[in-house]
Amino acid sequence: MKQKIFFLIGTLLFVAIIITVVKMVSGRSSKQGDLRVESNPTASVFLDNKHIGRTPIGENSYKVDAGEYTLKIVPESGSTQYASWQGKVTIGPNLLTYVK
Repeated sequence: MKQKIFFLIGTLLFVAIIITVVKMVSGRSSKQGDLRVESNPTASVFLDNKHIGRTPIGENSYKVDAGEYTLKIVPESGSTQYASWQGKVTIGPNLLTYVK
């Protein structure tokens, strides 16, 4: 009888460890999302006042930590007829945030 109890406790402990490891591994990857920014004409893109490149951003994948950011899109200097745009964007974990 004692052997069955020890076997049951060991099995439950093993399952608990496996579940904990799986949650830890999946939790790490879900803290980032993808950002994609497109514009016409080509523009510089700033995320929290940090220049991240020129449009298009994220054609393949641009990973960003999940959270709220200030996104600013500034048309190139030759495009004086277009205005800059700035706004708040929320990057969700495992989600694509698309700005056009």
